[in-house]
Amino acid sequence: MRSVRSLSIGGVCIALGVVLPLLVHSLGIAPRIVLPIHYPVFLAGMLLDPVGAAIVGILSPALSMGLTGMPTPDQTLRMMGELAAYGFVVSLTLRLLGGFRYWTCLVALIIAMILGRIVHASLAMWLFGFHGWKIYAAMYLPGIPGMIAQFILIPPIAIRVRRALNLPVK
Repeated sequence: MRSVRSLSIGGVCIALGVVLPLLVHSLGIAPRIVLPIHYPVFLAGMLLDPVGAAIVGILSPALSMGLTGMPTPDQTLRMMGELAAYGFVVSLTLRLLGGFRYWTCLVALIIAMILGRIVHASLAMWLFGFHGWKIYAAMYLPGIPGMIAQFILIPPIAIRVRRALNLPVK
């Protein structure tokens, strides 16, 4: 049985996964550049066990689509796999590297970003057929600024949240 703390953290991360894209849209910023739904999933990976973080990754785009109509249904299916991979891989990598440290956080983000995008491209090919790698490269290139921002913002945010929750930080 999951603890109340884990369920609460997961719920807050899912809520952020719905609210942050709305905020980005309302400011007129293209979400493909900022990648707002990724932040709470990566944070969940740094706060929860791998399964809990993967569940956040699955539910965030699904609930966002159901409540706001964003992302579109075809994007949602791909994003559910991609974000589940992000949460699962970040959490698992941190555990395999011996705990939460700043450098393990960065390594976990790099590995998760690579594997999550492989899952996303694989789902796109499975659902819609292979259309050449140039199309998949074009899907990911606009997100490079968002990825850079994630490397800068997520580790310090995760460190502060972990300390506030009395979770170990080395």
